[in-house]
Amino acid sequence: EVCREVANLGIAESVVGGTNACIMAYGQTGSGKTFTMDGPESDPGINAVTIRRVVELTEMLQNSSQGTYSLHVAMVEIYNEDVRDLLQSNVPAVGAVATSVADAASVTSGSSSRRGAREHMGRARLTGIVGDLHWVNCDSVEAVDATLAAGRKNRSTAATNLNLHSSRSHLIIVLEVTSTTSDPTVDSATRTGDAGEDGEEDANRSVAADNLVSQTGLLYLVDLAGSERVNKSGVEGSRLDEAKHINRSLAALGDVMEALDSKDRNRHVPYRNSKLTHMLQPVLGGNSRTVMILTVPPSLSTAQETLFSLQFAARARN
Repeated sequence: EVCREVANLGIAESVVGGTNACIMAYGQTGSGKTFTMDGPESDPGINAVTIRRVVELTEMLQNSSQGTYSLHVAMVEIYNEDVRDLLQSNVPAVGAVATSVADAASVTSGSSSRRGAREHMGRARLTGIVGDLHWVNCDSVEAVDATLAAGRKNRSTAATNLNLHSSRSHLIIVLEVTSTTSDPTVDSATRTGDAGEDGEEDANRSVAADNLVSQTGLLYLVDLAGSERVNKSGVEGSRLDEAKHINRSLAALGDVMEALDSKDRNRHVPYRNSKLTHMLQPVLGGNSRTVMILTVPPSLSTAQETLFSLQFAARARN
């Protein structure tokens, strides 16, 4: 039911149309965030449903000669304020082609539109935070699934009193959808090797450079680490350090949402107060679309944490 509600919001359609969007799950540890986003194979979660819809849309548009589309996937986790590329050392070889940022840029660079410039800004922001981030060129749902399965094996988890397999990091999946279409108002000329906006030759172009319109949409699928009260989770040592980092970054996310919700348009938005908010900046402000899914456990013993989660989610209502 939750997947249907999210699908009806048209997030996939917006991303294919060149808009940045984000779907994130928030809640206390053990409340079902990872289950909601991933789900079992028999009942796929929001990640699978949304990605499949994106692939379906791009295939439909491409088959109807409405442009060419490429899909690239990146997958990172934020653990103790360190950003780890989960695809760097474990990328499937079948159905997916791993590339570094520099290699992937040769596929999507040279855009002749303003949206193309935003594409470079989106990747540049991630590169500045993560470093040599790996993007995987996927041409099917199966390729995306295999890539994400490989990345999930590297995610940091640990047992606490509240959750046997507690996620100790924020997981961020980035799906980049790039489309290239020709402008029907301009006569096309079959030319390859035209220079793009950045002055570099693009060997993939088959029409005049000024006849191409390229646009990119970024979809962020975020499984946030669970907020927790250390007196209940019973963590200590390294687990306690993890809990502190998790709670600080979630507080920073709340501060950003509060600033964005402010009527004072000149108010500073503290994106750089944490790696989490810094990475999410392209999909939290501006014309982006953001959906927050709140997960709460049906237990009276967690009523106080549930109230806190509801208050947090209320800050994201706009």
